[in-house]
Amino acid sequence: MEGIYEPALYFLVFLVGLDMGMEGVRNLKKVGKVGVVLPLITVLGAIIAGIIGSVILNIPLKWALAITTGCGWYTLAGPLIAQYSAFYGTIGFVSNLIREIMMVIGYPLGVKKISGKYLVTIGGASTMDSTLAIVEKYGTSEDSLIAFLHGFIVTMVVIFILPIILQMP
Repeated sequence: MEGIYEPALYFLVFLVGLDMGMEGVRNLKKVGKVGVVLPLITVLGAIIAGIIGSVILNIPLKWALAITTGCGWYTLAGPLIAQYSAFYGTIGFVSNLIREIMMVIGYPLGVKKISGKYLVTIGGASTMDSTLAIVEKYGTSEDSLIAFLHGFIVTMVVIFILPIILQMP
């Protein structure tokens, strides 16, 4: 049972990608600027949240930014931060896990009042994989494409920015 999670996740992403691929390039033209702007808003929001969190919680800016710029990718943020500080690594893991849980709970509830394409920012990097099924079920096919693109771009930014933040003095 332990080894089934990862293959099942890959299979799910494959099926959603196959479904989205059926619509072809037309969908990419639909998402346009929104598909690129939303990930940038997500990352900028994470940076702002880190700055505010650092001030309010009186913790060093480095750790606050490292925790928030994980953008929901708890399996990367937690262990990577833990290489520098076990305490902040644990907080990074838990806070990014909570972000994914908020997406699982918040998206189905929020999509009734707010456009699903904007709600993908809740999930951060997870919208490309583990929370994509939630968007697929409760949103539109356009929302799913935006979610996948959003998660992909945020993932690429996190891979780049998190190590830089962790090198801060």
